Amino acid sequence: MKRHLWLLVALLLVATLTAVWLVGKLERYTRHWDDGPTLEVLFNPWFAAQALLQRRQQESHRSFSLQPVLDRLAPYDALVLLTDGPIGDPTTRQQLLDWMHGGGHLIVAAQTEWDFDNEAADPLLDSFGVRLYSLQADEEEAVTGDESPQEDTGPTGQPEQEPAAADNPEATADPAAGDTAEAAAQTCFFSDYNNLFLLEWQGQRLQIQGLEDYTLDDEYGEAIASGGFWPNPLLQYRAGAGKLTVLMDPGIWRNQRIGEFDHAHLLWVLTREDAKVWFVSSHASENLLAKLWRTAPYLLVGLLTLLLAWGWRRGARFGPLQPDPDTEHRQLLEHIEAATRFDWNHQQAEAMVDALREDIRQQVSRIHNLDLEQNEQRWLTLVSQCSTLSETQIQQAMTQPPPRREQPWTDLIAQLQTIRNAL
Repeated sequence: MKRHLWLLVALLLVATLTAVWLVGKLERYTRHWDDGPTLEVLFNPWFAAQALLQRRQQESHRSFSLQPVLDRLAPYDALVLLTDGPIGDPTTRQQLLDWMHGGGHLIVAAQTEWDFDNEAADPLLDSFGVRLYSLQADEEEAVTGDESPQEDTGPTGQPEQEPAAADNPEATADPAAGDTAEAAAQTCFFSDYNNLFLLEWQGQRLQIQGLEDYTLDDEYGEAIASGGFWPNPLLQYRAGAGKLTVLMDPGIWRNQRIGEFDHAHLLWVLTREDAKVWFVSSHASENLLAKLWRTAPYLLVGLLTLLLAWGWRRGARFGPLQPDPDTEHRQLLEHIEAATRFDWNHQQAEAMVDALREDIRQQVSRIHNLDLEQNEQRWLTLVSQCSTLSETQIQQAMTQPPPRREQPWTDLIAQLQTIRNAL
């Protein structure tokens, strides 16, 4: 007994020491699972931008339509308008201009290239002198211009010489001007990304994305601020008491792109002096199909797959075709069996037996002037001769009580029907 007790104590001691050693070797760690964006983020493309402004204690709102927002804009608010093209409604443009002159700050994109033939692009931006130029078109014109001109010759047919420094005041200018122009030209290429632009804003050098091979130009020279580099990705104008900021792509503040480069910081420096910020994705309402595809693409793909599978299942045919039903008439016994089963199911078993027996008695009495009770033997012999049944079968069919089971009752009804039809 004592040996077993000491063995138990030893086992408990070993188990305790093992547990202490295992606890000392355990290490705590945290694992984060990426479950994807929540429904709130999926339905709001400006969620990250609003979260950034909320951390800076700045109020923000978002909408997919401009018209409801126009009635709620207050002076000194900011409106980030991401449209799919120029605002064609003159009334809407005038409302935006009146709001800006009252102190509003409109941030909009220049997405339409300047048309030299019609001298127009975006009616709202044209009034401020904003021009969106293609760099590729300028390069093609420069190449064409370098190949076309010929060398000028003087009256003697010899090439004319450059004017002397005394005759050309520009030649005596400061040589540093040429270095400045050369430095400005070198700022045209600063990254391997073709859609990445350098921007100098309030003493800070930022990098943002824009339209590839395009630049913004201030035609009238009335911009109060610009990007400071060429190609230029940003212009800002004074509009009464408010401001107009023109970018090439306000989509840099959507959820998927605001964390890239200096997009988030640019949003803050542009809107930190405004009261509230309104994010509007389009001046037209987003259609239902586009919203569903943006928020629930897997659901649409699943529904489409289910629809295709259902159509394939409905249209597919396996094996031989089922033969057409036989057009031959059923036999009399089949009709009798079907009728009797119907009466049996509707609790009409005894009534049907009595009705058939009474019908048989009346026919024998009317045709042969015989009664079953008075001339039983003669009645049975006559009926047996008319039908194929024996006298014993006829007597049992006319006198036995109705069966309590369906099959014997069906057989009795078949015999009575045979007797009646034979008469």
